[in-house]
Amino acid sequence: MNRNIKFCSLKSRITYVIVSLQTGGTQMRYYKVKAKCGHVRRGKYILMDFYVKAESGKDAAAIVRQKPRVKHDWKDAIESVDEICEEEYLNGKAQMQMNLYFSVTNSSEQRRVNAIDYETIVSRKVPEPRKRDKDTLYFLKMNKIIKKDLKARLESHLNSVSTRLYSLKSAETACCLTVYPQAF
Repeated sequence: MNRNIKFCSLKSRITYVIVSLQTGGTQMRYYKVKAKCGHVRRGKYILMDFYVKAESGKDAAAIVRQKPRVKHDWKDAIESVDEICEEEYLNGKAQMQMNLYFSVTNSSEQRRVNAIDYETIVSRKVPEPRKRDKDTLYFLKMNKIIKKDLKARLESHLNSVSTRLYSLKSAETACCLTVYPQAF
């Protein structure tokens, strides 16, 4: 077993060895998971520690991601996962129960009892969206204007051509009438 496990005392180390021998190595371990929590302001978060029991760090992260107040839809909601000893786990659980942030049920109550320290709020660093010279709506509008203008130009050109043809045809007829009056 080549794991980095932090033992608080010799008793916890002995307990870990005995339990792992009894269960064949698959046992519940204790984890401290640092996660980004919400209900502070839009686009902002507060880092909180969660203490959970799980078989692996991946399971611990999944458990914490589903807990209330954690930013569920953020890909980077879990900051870190550390394996800890049982004593540290129990102390952490007690701290979580005493923390007002975990005991309130909504953001209004949170503000009323002043459950968070507003100096610990962090703004989310999101990469800015790629800026374009002209957006799609602009191109659609310009395309519509160009088509409308082209249609108007084409109609005016056809009108002028048909007028010229009509005038040419009438001139031709007039010419024929003067030259061959009996033909018509």
